[in-house]
Amino acid sequence: MQKKMDHPVLTKWEYVGKAIAWLIPKLDEMKKFAQAVVNTNSSISAKNQIASALTSLGNESVIHAHLLFLKAYHDSFFDNNFH
Repeated sequence: MQKKMDHPVLTKWEYVGKAIAWLIPKLDEMKKFAQAVVNTNSSISAKNQIASALTSLGNESVIHAHLLFLKAYHDSFFDNNFH
């Protein structure tokens, strides 16, 4: 006989919310760090290519809007209903 699950398994969405809550206040620092990596590594290095992609994505306003939307959803709906 299977034991009944007491609580829903929420680890994936819970970690998405935690990651976004950590990232949003540090977004400007992360952009500066990625740009520093781009500036100090050759253009063919993996470090440069990854940091360049992150810099490009970090400058997209739609990415920032999506992060803010996910944080608001997590804070107002997900956390309230599942904790």
